[in-house]
Amino acid sequence: MSNVDETMEVVDSTESVETDLMVVTQLPVIEENLKQLGDELQREIDLALSLPCTEENKAEVKRVRAKLNKKKAEFEAKRIAVKNAIMEPYERVNDLCKTYVLNRLTDADSRLGKRISDIEDAEKTKKRAEVKAFYLDALAARGLDFPPFEQSGIKIGISDSIASLKKQASDFAAKTADEVSMISGLAYADEIMVEYRNTLNVSRSVTTVNERHKAIEAQRARMETVQPAFEPIPVQPEIPRVIVQTNADDEVSKTIHITGSQRKIDALLKFLEDGWYKYEVEA
Repeated sequence: MSNVDETMEVVDSTESVETDLMVVTQLPVIEENLKQLGDELQREIDLALSLPCTEENKAEVKRVRAKLNKKKAEFEAKRIAVKNAIMEPYERVNDLCKTYVLNRLTDADSRLGKRISDIEDAEKTKKRAEVKAFYLDALAARGLDFPPFEQSGIKIGISDSIASLKKQASDFAAKTADEVSMISGLAYADEIMVEYRNTLNVSRSVTTVNERHKAIEAQRARMETVQPAFEPIPVQPEIPRVIVQTNADDEVSKTIHITGSQRKIDALLKFLEDGWYKYEVEA
């Protein structure tokens, strides 16, 4: 294990690690020593694997295997020690970098970013107020009281100039005035205007109203051509029930056979009841 010891001693000194910042410059030396150790171990492994599988060689194979496992355990222990020796100063440097440098830069970036956002928000708010006032004046000059600024589709960006934003406002107001003027000359103008105020889409508004009227006319035509499903029952006026004294000799009986719908027969029976007639219904 002499090569292993020499390899570990290259980076086993904490002072050396701290001085050279994890001795990155010594990695080629470490690699060469580890390669030599690996070659030496491979020869021992090959020798053990070349032994015949007999009862006489069993004890020797076990001895070689135990020796190799011991070397593995020793090497792994030294590897972990080297890792800890390297990582300890690194973690310390890492924490110091965060505490004194990175955390401060991150905090500064966040706070300065918020300040920039606040400034830009204030600039956009000022721009929006100026452009909105211009937009409302442009509508009023054309005799319009709609659409509200929020429906104009004008987006206020930090890089947008006041002149370009006002041009958008003027163009939108002019377009709206032209469309309103066109609608005023159409049939059902009032209805179309109601739709247009909601959609700001002339084509869709005209189509919606025209389709609605077509549907109404079609329904009206259907109602005029369709026959009623049943005959209306005549409504008989209420006959006040007046008791009149009569002689039994005045009463006469007649047998009448009635043919008609159940509704008409029910109406007739109600008429007889209201007139205090006596009648019998055959089953």
